[in-house]
Amino acid sequence: MKLTTEEVIPLDLKTEAAVFIREKRIAMGLSQYALAKIVFGNTDSRNRIHKLENGDRGIGLETLGQVLSHMNCYIEFKER
Repeated sequence: MKLTTEEVIPLDLKTEAAVFIREKRIAMGLSQYALAKIVFGNTDSRNRIHKLENGDRGIGLETLGQVLSHMNCYIEFKER
């Protein structure tokens, strides 16, 4: 049985998370500064949001969970 490209190459979760966080932040009407203030308690961390949204930084589960929690979102894993 030959696998299709979609079945062989796993989804790039980092890229998906980055796009999701950016789109959700924009939909919430928040700037990167505002989201950094909500999540990290200060605007100095805006660069962390920028790096997350652009895939420039590895997204640790703790940080990802913290950001998603403040956006009223969560990750769900499902078996195919």
